[in-house]
Amino acid sequence: MDWHEVAAALLSPTTFSAVVAISLARALDLGLRDASFLALFLVVVPLAPVLTAAKAGITDLFVSDRGVRTPLLTAAVASYLAGYAYFRRIDMWPLEFTFLAYATVTAGLVVINALHTKGSIHVAGAVGPGLTLLMLGEAVGLFLLAISPIVAWVRLSGGAHDRGQVLIGGLTAATLTPAAFFLSLAL
Repeated sequence: MDWHEVAAALLSPTTFSAVVAISLARALDLGLRDASFLALFLVVVPLAPVLTAAKAGITDLFVSDRGVRTPLLTAAVASYLAGYAYFRRIDMWPLEFTFLAYATVTAGLVVINALHTKGSIHVAGAVGPGLTLLMLGEAVGLFLLAISPIVAWVRLSGGAHDRGQVLIGGLTAATLTPAAFFLSLAL
């Protein structure tokens, strides 16, 4: 692994999702069961198919191949919708919004990937969680937003994306996360 890949792994959507899970579990004083479901649906289940595909040699850890992205992102959407359903059932709105935001942004990236280009999941994975946390009053969201340009730079300098793909990732998260917020208030 070169330094770009190490930096991309450290600044990955999975890392930021873990930050979201820890931050919200603490802020909402979740018990073990609900914190476990939060981590499971937000971090573990979306990552498992990627690790499985990488181990089988179908893709790399960053899912660089556009053709492989759609099914893996679709699996992540299913996990986020399962998390949304669980937390909606127990009427925990902050987590309903969180999972709806993740599902909406990821579904947006699925459509963009299928129709146009591979938007940067890494940049969306910093901007979306950052906005989600901020909209829930969690200051750590500012940190995620502040490092999103670094994430973009790492993906650009490593050749994983061009400027348009980085911009698409950031704009997708920046528009669909607030949309999910208002949708979650209406549901």
